[in-house]
Amino acid sequence: MTLFKIFSHCTLGAALALGGAAAYAAAGKAPDIQASTQTHKIVRIDGKESFIPTRVLALDDIVQYTMDYNNTTAKKLHNIQATFKIPQYMNYVGNSLQPTPTHAKTADSKEWKRYPVLEYVKGIPQEVSPSNYQAFSWVIPTIEPKQTVRITLRSKLVDRPTPVPYSWGFF
Repeated sequence: MTLFKIFSHCTLGAALALGGAAAYAAAGKAPDIQASTQTHKIVRIDGKESFIPTRVLALDDIVQYTMDYNNTTAKKLHNIQATFKIPQYMNYVGNSLQPTPTHAKTADSKEWKRYPVLEYVKGIPQEVSPSNYQAFSWVIPTIEPKQTVRITLRSKLVDRPTPVPYSWGFF
């Protein structure tokens, strides 16, 4: 079995009510939001889902990304934007987004569109295939003081990356 390293691409927008995280970093202050991402491989044990922390996958493995956004202040924060890009060689697993995102990007468009993204087939609107989604965006209206908001989604390793020889010096 060939194993591959996976990387998540999660970002936090600078739409903080009290100013962006970058401004706080430049001023030597702690940011208002503490963001973290966990990656767990999903396996079935005795018919039940189990989550195993991992950064290495085999073809057809499914992972769940859990992104936590913690308000570290004593004030409410408003209109926090969070984005997640599906890693290369992986496809989004349909119906696994919690909560529902506000916008998405697809393979057919580099612009953000309202989620769910619709395409017209013979004049009838249909949601694009889950494998066509490439990124998601959420706007978290409010995060209460010391509260954590959690976003989850799943993706599946669908293709093998081309191995890079160690002699190239990238490792």
